[in-house]
Amino acid sequence: MSTNRNKRSTSDANYDYIRAEKGLAEVVDYSIDYAKTFALVTPADTISSSSWAISANGTLGAISTSGSIATAFISGGTKIGELIRLTNTMITAGGRTHVRLILIKVVNRLAEIPVVLPAIVV
Repeated sequence: MSTNRNKRSTSDANYDYIRAEKGLAEVVDYSIDYAKTFALVTPADTISSSSWAISANGTLGAISTSGSIATAFISGGTKIGELIRLTNTMITAGGRTHVRLILIKVVNRLAEIPVVLPAIVV
């Protein structure tokens, strides 16, 4: 992922997924690099197509692929603490299908900005 906010891979009973965060008003890009996946097959594979799906509480913007990287811009989220599900389905030139899930927690970025109040002169 190109955004490095709390990026980590984890898994639940059914899926491996990536956890991330975004602010309520942010428009951010998320990228998945399939280079390590491609390196596991001979000859090395490439992206033939990449499609994205997003839960109803998010908005999918521009999508692209470059080399081994699939990228999607997203916005949205309706309340602090909710999760947006972003799924990438990538098909390789060799006919393989890979699906990755990104769970994006909507956070209050304004709470992270330090506020300095002016001194009160009495």
